[in-house]
Formats: sequence, structure tokens, C-alpha cells
Amino acid sequence: MLKIPFYKPSIGVEEIDEVVATLKSGWLTTGPKTKQFEHEFGDYLKHKHAVAVNSCTAALHLALEAIGIKPGQGVIVPTMTFAATAEVVRYFGARPILVDCRVEDFNLDVADAERKIEAELASGQSVCAIIPVHYGGQIGDVAGGQALAQRYNLKVVEDAAHCCPAHYREAKDSPWRTVGSSADISCYSFYANKTITTGEGGMACTENDEYADRMRIMSLHGISRDAWKRFTAEGSWYYEITAPGYKYNLTDIAAAIGIHQVRKADLFHRRRTDLAVLYQEVLKEVEEIVLPQVQSNRIHSWHLFAIRLKLEQLTLDRAQFITELQQRGIGTSVHWMPLHMHPYYRQTYGYKPQDLPVACALYPEIITLPIYPDMTPDAVNYVCRSIKDIVAANRKASARQVQSERASGRSTSQSTKMDTGEQFVFQQRLKRAFDIICAALGILGLWPLGLLVGLLIKLTDRGPVFYGQTRTGQFGNPFEIWKFRSMVVNADKLGVPLTKEEDPRITWIGGFLRKAKLDELPQLWNVLVGNMSFVGPRPEMQRYVDHYTPEQREILKFKPGITDMATMLFRNEEALLRGTEDVEGFYLRYCLPKKIELNLQYAQNANLLRDIWIIVQTLCPYWLGVLIIYAVALAASFGLAYELHSDFHANRQDYDEFRRHLPWIVFPQLILLFWGGQLRGLISYFSIPELRRTAAALVIAFLIQFGLCKFSQGRLEPTRSLLLIDLFLSFFALCSVRMAFRFLREHSAEAKPGSASSVRRVAIIGTGELATNLALDFAKGKKSRRRVVAFFDDNPHTWHKRPHDIPVIGMPECLLNTEWESKIDEVIVALPEEDLGRVREIHEMLRDRPVKVTDASGWPVLKSLEIQSRE
Repeated sequence: MLKIPFYKPSIGVEEIDEVVATLKSGWLTTGPKTKQFEHEFGDYLKHKHAVAVNSCTAALHLALEAIGIKPGQGVIVPTMTFAATAEVVRYFGARPILVDCRVEDFNLDVADAERKIEAELASGQSVCAIIPVHYGGQIGDVAGGQALAQRYNLKVVEDAAHCCPAHYREAKDSPWRTVGSSADISCYSFYANKTITTGEGGMACTENDEYADRMRIMSLHGISRDAWKRFTAEGSWYYEITAPGYKYNLTDIAAAIGIHQVRKADLFHRRRTDLAVLYQEVLKEVEEIVLPQVQSNRIHSWHLFAIRLKLEQLTLDRAQFITELQQRGIGTSVHWMPLHMHPYYRQTYGYKPQDLPVACALYPEIITLPIYPDMTPDAVNYVCRSIKDIVAANRKASARQVQSERASGRSTSQSTKMDTGEQFVFQQRLKRAFDIICAALGILGLWPLGLLVGLLIKLTDRGPVFYGQTRTGQFGNPFEIWKFRSMVVNADKLGVPLTKEEDPRITWIGGFLRKAKLDELPQLWNVLVGNMSFVGPRPEMQRYVDHYTPEQREILKFKPGITDMATMLFRNEEALLRGTEDVEGFYLRYCLPKKIELNLQYAQNANLLRDIWIIVQTLCPYWLGVLIIYAVALAASFGLAYELHSDFHANRQDYDEFRRHLPWIVFPQLILLFWGGQLRGLISYFSIPELRRTAAALVIAFLIQFGLCKFSQGRLEPTRSLLLIDLFLSFFALCSVRMAFRFLREHSAEAKPGSASSVRRVAIIGTGELATNLALDFAKGKKSRRRVVAFFDDNPHTWHKRPHDIPVIGMPECLLNTEWESKIDEVIVALPEEDLGRVREIHEMLRDRPVKVTDASGWPVLKSLEIQSRE
């Protein structure tokens, strides 16, 4: 049995339920479900008329009948296609004129088609139509085909069996068009292995009313009215036969499947695209094969993923290669033997293989690999690994030599590096091993905590302990993410999936769980079973993934994670959303693009070491890092105080005293620094207000320590002089640390002096040197009646910092939230001069807000600013 079949249809519970409901309805043949399917399919691909039939062959047959094909006429058909495309021409006694294909995409060669038409006309024959076939799901030369059709007055019937959906455009700035939009009639297949399926089925689509009416009549015995309506309340027993039609109607049972398949077409397409991207990523360095390439003005449906073997570089042929894959449990196919090489066309029309040389040369090289929506990335990696193994074992000697030179470093420097595809796979395996070990240890170690949380949820809310939600995972595959329930039961039915601060749907225990991030503990199970990783882009709901651009979908190559940079920087996301009425709209416009940008940065440099660093940052929040740095500085100061007190001749007894007294000396200092708000601002700008607060905290600690020494009656041995030395050393140590971080911050910042603004309660956009020094200038009173209440910045890495103890709230778009209308009177835009475009955007964004918007002029060494105001 095959380990990885060539194809497996993706049938969900929706299709099954719809079929069961259809069976129970008693209406099994063509009826209301078929009409609904036609309507939804036509809307999806933007066709005016859609006629459902029992196969794509039937659709092609009806299309040719509708355009009025006559016996003896010629029809242009590509030789690289399935039998049905040409055989329907023979049904009318017409002649299929077989045409060669293009080597780059296997689609019809328009130049060869024109040569064949000229030859037919020169011999006195007529040509009435052309049937382009879009191989594998990539649309062919539509413009060339249309020009050819107009030049020779041909009807165009597109065989789009592979193309639901596929799009094209002929110019970079022109809009995308759906397949078949410029054809007289386009035909689609719903066979079991197609992009969407009804088991057996097809659809003929057109913008022409007459063609649509004719195809409907001829699809069911030429009956003049909808036959299915004869058995409904509004129908009549009377009907007439207007033409000798066919029995091509689609059943309601098949249509019931199709209704839900067309609704999933975009999802299926995304999954196929992601798998195709993975194939190309992993196989791109295998020189012995040629991968399918997507043209920049085409959106491929990826019905087929066909590779070509460079047989001149291999010691085996295509048949042997397929056998090797079969022995590894991998199903494949070949699409197709060119029609002109089949016995019927050779014998009937006298074709020889060399008559169509491109198709003849391509045929022995083509192998179609498995690709279907339910295929997993691991399966793709297995197929790719098998192909690499087969190629490596059957590479010809000259190719082996080149490969050996590369491996030994005698080739280019590029070749000395690990194959990028292999490196990607290696990193994923290493990451997976890390995830399994850590998730298993986490579940074993934290199950008591999980049990306690579950009991609290049950005792306080009595609803389910866990909450599952469908999210989009790696390569677009949906999965169920698990959390401890933090909202009321059925909260998703009471509003949008997003929540903002003080959302009434959040339970009181849920609020605590969210702040402590304990609600995400069950995701350890997601990690263990392989749906998620510890680090990776946070999984979004499909409704939000639908907004991703093709470039942004690069992040779907990675497994979603419990944490990532976006998660840390958006940890106060509910506060960012507070005050906005359209929570979802605000999230899509401003939050989601920032998250995607951060995740794309992660995708470009993803590796296990970086993942571990992100985990450390997640588990050790900012304040804890500051606490550790301060503790080290204070401990060093206390140790240096002992050395100074002993004139740098400290003995063993001094060291013993130092270790014994260190905790009760440093601990009060840390508590008072925390009380003074100093743990919030390590990487902010140290100034006089912070210096005063630091000194106050240390002096109070000194007084406490001095009092303890005095009242301990000698049990606490540090002398008053030692404590006094420690006070001064601690003050200078902490100031030095703060100034060092300020120096690093200023010299690593990319922002340059630019622009800014002010008013009584001021919000400053920007956190660079200009913005922070302007805030300090206001705090010193040099600008009367102005007080900075918040910073806003485009850089997420500045969020949650507190320059001069003023919070950086989030992106400038947060000012659109209604809560800020009552909190500020003026917005100062303090961005670098090179960000003029962004400044204009902000001005436009705030145009209708009830605040004054001001641009600040350049700031040289904190002298007075000349503010240009805009009313």
C-alpha cells in the first residue's frame, strides 16, 4: 500500500452532512442543490452563466455543440492534453488539429497553432474553433490565443479542467482576471483528483445567454424546460423535445458535495500553493530535475506539480524513476502522453512523434508528484528526500564529479554551503526534537498547576475548562488550538473573536489567567502532537489569514508558535484595542500588518538558538531582567565597599561577612527601587528626575539599614562607615548602568533629528533623540503649560518602554481610539526628516480628530524649538 498516494480527496463533515440531508430530502437527481451549486460556482469565478453537468467531457461536448461546430471543420487542440479535449471534436465528425506546446509551461504554442491554421486554409480546409488547455493549472497565452481567434474568426472554448481557481493579467498594473473570462465558453472538471470535486462532474460557463440556454437544453435530452421542475409544486407535466440532446445532467447528490467544495476552494488553493512552495524550496538545488515555474502575471492553481528529469544526467529512465518512488511508497502519475503519439491519432491522421517535437521531447521526462490539500509538509519532505536519494544514487559520472568538487570546496563558495532546502529541513527536525522534549517535560512538570487552574475555572464558572478554536497552521492547514477557557461560554457568538480591555465576555478568573499567560498552558499539547512549536508566528484565524499577501504567506512555512516577537511586543494588545469601536477593523488595518512584519523578520533568520532566546525573553519579562542587572550592580557595590573599607586587604572573615549580609543589604534597596518605579526604565533615557528617584530610594534603604544595625545590638556587623560607602557606591553604580544603557540606546537608534509637536497634554509620535529630549525639555518647564503623557512609535521594539518614565503606548494609529480624545490636547510629530511620507500619513490620519497636530523643527542640543502649528 502506498505511504503517500498520488491523490486523496479532501472531504469534510460539511459535505457529508449535505449529502445525508439530500438523501433524506428524497430529491436525488438534478434539482435545487444543482441549481445552488451552479449559482455559487458562477459567483466564485465571476461567470454570468454556469451549467452543471456530469463531467468536463460533457461540458466540452455541449460547448462545441452550442457554438455550432460542423462535420469536417477543424478545431485547434494542443497535443499535450487528456483524451477528452480532442475526442469531443470527433463526436461531431470534425477534425482535431493537434498543436505543439511551449517548453516553459507545456501550454499551447500559439505560433505553431497559427502555422497549422495557415496550412489548413492553404489546402482549402476550414478551422472554426480553438480549445486551449491550461496545463496543471497555469493559464496559457490568453492574449496570443485571443489575437489568433480574432484574426481567423475562431470561437474559443477553454479547457480549464485544472483551473479552479487560476488568474492572469497581461500587464503589471492591470487587474487580475479569472480563468475563462475572455473565452466564449470555459469548461471545468470536478473529477475526484481535481482542485474541487463532486466525485464525477463538470461545469460549462459562459457570458453568452444563447450559449447558456442551448447547453441547458441539450444537457438533458433537449427538453424545452427545466425537467426537474416538472416534479415540483410550481412545475408542469407538459414538456417538449426541441433537439436530440444528451443525458449529461449532474445529480443533487454530487452537487451537495460541490456546494461545500467551492466554498473551500480558496482554502484548498492556499494549501496547494504552500505545498508547491515547499517542493520548490527543498528541490531547487537538485540540478538533475526541472521544477515548474510560475509566471509573474499568473496565479497557478497547482492542480499538478509536474517535474522534468534531465535524463542526460541520470543513469535511469523515467519508468525506473517512478518504480523507485513506488518502492518508497510514493504514488505518481504522468500528464500526459501527447495525443499525436497515441495509436488512434497516428493511424487516423498519420501523425509521427517528431511532427510535434517539443511535446515529443518532454514526454519521456515528465513525472507528476503528489499534491493535494490534505498532504502534510512532512509528506512533501519525504517525497523530496526520496527524490534526492534516487538522484544521488543514479547520477552519471560527470555529474558525480561536479557534485564531489562542490562537496570538497573546489567549486564556488556558494556550493560549500549546505543545500538551503536541506538546511531548512534540518532546522525543522532539530526544532521538532527540541519541541517534543520541552513540551513533554512541561506537561509532566506543570500538570499540578494545570489541574489547579482547571479546578478554579470549574468552581468559579462551572463551564468547560478548555476552549478549542480552529486556527490556520503551517502551510495553511487548519488545526484546533487549545487554551484554558478565559471567557464566558459561547463568547464567540456574542461578538468578534478579538477582545479589548474590559471586555465583558472575559471572566474574572480569565482576566487573571490572561495576564499571567496561564490560559495558554494547554498549547503544550499542541506542541507535543506537532500542530505548534514553542516559537513561531502566532496562528491566526482563517478570516485574518485571508488578508495575507503572497509575500506575507511566507510565514506559513513555519509552524505556529506559543510565543514570538510579535507576541511579546503586543502583550498589551487588549489595551491597544481599548477605546476603538471597530475592534476587528482596527486590528486588520494597524495591528495585523505589524505582526506580519515582525514574523517575516523572524522567518528570514529562524533558527533554534534564536528560538531559545525568544523563549528566555518570554519567560523572563523586562522587569525581571532589570531586577537582575540592578541586583548584580548592588552586590558588586557592596563587595567593593568591603574592599575600600579594608583598604583592599579584605580577609576571609570579611568575605564571610559579605556573603552573610549581602541579602539584607541588597533586598531593601531593590524593594525601594521597585517602589520608586526604577525597574520600569532601564532602557529609557536617564535624566535628573530618574536620578532623584534613584537617590531617594537608596537613601531610604540606607536609613533602614542604619536603623537595623543600631537596634540589632551588634548582631548585624556592618559599620556605619561601611554602609555609607555602600550608599555612595550603589548610587554611582546604578547611575553608571543607567547612563551606559542610555549611551547604547542613543548610539544604536536609527532615528535622526527630524520633526515633532506639542500642546498642554501632549502625545509625541516618535521615540528618537528629538522626541525624548523634547519631552525632557517640557518636564523641566522650559515649555510652559505642556506635559507629555505618552509616546507613540512605529517601531514595536520601543513599546512598553518608559523614556523619562513616560509610557510608549503603541503605534501612532492607537490615537484613533476614542479614549485618547479625552486624554490629550495636542499631538507632536517628532519623526526623522527622511520619514516625510509617514509624517504626511499621520497628518492625514489625524485630520478629523479633535486635537491640535504640530510638527517640531530640528533639535540641536536642547535649545528652544520653533514649533510650526497646524490648526
